[in-house]
Amino acid sequence: MTLFEYLAIAYALLLSLAAVRLLNGLSHAMSPPRRYWVHVSWLWLMLFSALLLFWQHWSTHALEWTFLTFVMNLAGPGVIYFLACTIVPDEPRRVESWRDHYFAARRQFFGGLCAWAVLMLTNTTLLLGVPLLHPSRAIPAGLMIVGLSGFSTDRPVVHAVIPIAVLTIALFAAAILLQPGSLASV
Repeated sequence: MTLFEYLAIAYALLLSLAAVRLLNGLSHAMSPPRRYWVHVSWLWLMLFSALLLFWQHWSTHALEWTFLTFVMNLAGPGVIYFLACTIVPDEPRRVESWRDHYFAARRQFFGGLCAWAVLMLTNTTLLLGVPLLHPSRAIPAGLMIVGLSGFSTDRPVVHAVIPIAVLTIALFAAAILLQPGSLASV
C-alpha cells in the first residue's frame, strides 16, 4: 500500500460520512407535506459535489505528503461534512418544515460554502500549483458568489435561483474535471 492509498482512506471515510448524512436526510426531505424543493436540490447537489471531490482526489496522488498537506487535503471533505450536517440535522424525521429549516440554517450553510470556495482556491494553488487563470478557477469563484448571495439575503426568489446557478457550476466542474487527476496535469 502506498502512502497516497493509506491517506486516501481518511479522505474517503470523511466523504462517506457526509454522503450517508445527506442520503439519510433525503428520504425525510422528500416527504410531500414537508418538502421544500430548494432544500432537496441542495441535498442532491451536495451528493454530486462529494462525488466530484472524490473523483478529483487522484490529482493529489503524486504530492509530497506531509502532515500539513494531509490536513489541507482533508479540509475539503471536512467542509462537505459540515455542510451536510448543516442542512440535515441529527434527527431529520423531527423537522416539521424543511423550508423553515433551510432558512434557519442558511447563514451557516452559505458561510460554509464560502469557506469551501476559499479552501478550493487555496488548496489547488498551494498543493497542486494550478495557475490563477486556469478555467477551473471559475468553480470557486462561482461558489463564492453563490455563497455570498445565499448568506446575505433570505429572499425566497433568490434562493430559488441559487440551485440552478449551482447546477450550472457543477456541470461546468464535471466537464473540466472529467478525467481523474485532471488538476494534477495542469
